[in-house]
Amino acid sequence: MKSLSEIRFSADVSLADINALYKRSGESGRASPSDVRLGLYLNNELVCAARLQRYDCGWLLRNVCTLPDHRSQGLASLLLDNLRRLHLEEGAGLLRQDAAPIFTLPLPHLNDFYRRNGFVVVKSPHDPDLQRVFHSARKRHSHIQWMKLRPLDN
Repeated sequence: MKSLSEIRFSADVSLADINALYKRSGESGRASPSDVRLGLYLNNELVCAARLQRYDCGWLLRNVCTLPDHRSQGLASLLLDNLRRLHLEEGAGLLRQDAAPIFTLPLPHLNDFYRRNGFVVVKSPHDPDLQRVFHSARKRHSHIQWMKLRPLDN
């Protein structure tokens, strides 16, 4: 992994930067102005990013992505660790407003990665909008399942 002193976390990535990263990575998802956009910068270049969408019952983590030349270096794990700390820290106004849970629907081959990074499999959230997201994802990936970020271990 790169030296932590070379890496900077941001909870306010520009829309242009994150969508450029997605495009360069071949990721089909795109962020919108209403998303909370998170990222890791290496020498002022966005190399890893994700977005959060707000729903009535919580947040939906989407499109965790690392530039191909920077993969397998622990950057996505570092991004998720920063997200977890930001979400649970007192006074971190961005997500702390109600400490709503963070859910994700990873592709099945990524379940172990998310487990290692603090997510657990859960039953479907009771939110009609999230149910629509789930059913849409299920059409493409029949074994997809909900996961939820668990609190930091003390």
